[in-house]
Parts: sequence; C-alpha cells; structure tokens
Amino acid sequence: MIRLLPITAIVMLFISSCSNKTADDILNASIEHHDPANEWVSFSHSFYFKSNFTPDDTLSEQLVVALDVPKNTFTYINRTKDIIAQLNGDSCEILKGETPCEGINWTKNFYTYVWGLPMKLKDPATVLDQKVVDTTFNTINCHRLHVDYGNHDWYYYISTTDYALIGFAFTNRDNDNKEYVTLEGSYEIDGIRFPKKRSWYDTESKKLLGTNELIKHQ
Repeated sequence: MIRLLPITAIVMLFISSCSNKTADDILNASIEHHDPANEWVSFSHSFYFKSNFTPDDTLSEQLVVALDVPKNTFTYINRTKDIIAQLNGDSCEILKGETPCEGINWTKNFYTYVWGLPMKLKDPATVLDQKVVDTTFNTINCHRLHVDYGNHDWYYYISTTDYALIGFAFTNRDNDNKEYVTLEGSYEIDGIRFPKKRSWYDTESKKLLGTNELIKHQ
C-alpha cells in the first residue's frame, strides 16, 4: 500500500528543494550585500586603524594603510613604530624606519585579502568548495563556505538572514595553528560595507589574540 504525503508536507519539501543554494549562489549573494555596485575593483582609499596585537592589549598601534586595487600599490604607515613603507607592484621601498620588505609584502597581502572579503573569493586562483555547511557562528545561523589554499583551509561564515560575512577561520596544516575572526559593526566606503572591527582568537583556547578596528578613511 502506497502512503501519500499530506499536501502541506509536499509543499514544504518543494520549498526546501527550491531554497537550496550552491556555494556560488551564497558567495554571489554575500558580494551583493557587501559590494552591490562592484566598487572593490576600483577601490583606492586609506584606512586608519587602531590595532592591538601586542602581549599587552592596552598598547594600541596607530596604523594607516592605503590600498589602490587597480594600480596594485600599497602604503603602510605605523605611526606608533615610526615606519613608512611603499609597494608598487613587486617593488618595495622603506621610506622611514627599519622593517624587512618580506614583512611589508605579507602585510599587503593580509590587508588586501582580509579587507577585500568576500569579493576576494572571486579571484581566479581561488577554488571555492561547492559543499555548503549550515551551522552557527557566535550563535548566528549561517552558511559555511570553504577554500583549500594548499597548506591552509579557510572557512567563511555568511549569515542566512542577509548574507553578510560575519566571520572567518583558518587552519594552517603545517603547524596546526587554528584561528577564527569575528566581525563587528559596519563601515561604508563608496557603497562597500566593511566590518568596522575584527577580533582574532585562538580556536583551541578561545584566547583573544588581537583586534583591528577601522577608525576613519580618506
């Protein structure tokens, strides 16, 4: 004997199947939330940060980071340590203070990537895992996306409500270092919705590792 499902159950199953989104769908929706006019590709501004990544969290570094995405230029000013450095493509110049160019290259990649999320997940070299995990992040319902960067696994948490990026995490396979980052507030530049504050934590101990807060821009 065949048992028929009630019509309400059939409708719910249909709605559920139609609402299933792929990883690409979710990423596109998140980019639409953060950068609806596709302004990141022409972004050229300076960020002013208060950064706390020292053993004593009461010691803040005052940073200015200038990004020109189309020209591929980067300026780093650490007012606390009296350092000024510039990158123009692959060319590095230390204008003031002492710091290795390798460190400035890392800093450029860090700020360009982290502050370019989720748009940076459209980079040609980025292969988005098509498996979507529905989970929670800081008690917020979200979709989790994943990218395998070889020796790093990165995870991105996107709200199921408005598709805002609410956090991300990574695992370094070389040293088993695991960290996660919470995103707080909103700061709009040229129609792009950036998080105002990022807080970094050790995944295992939940210890706060540092914060990076956007104060203003030019």
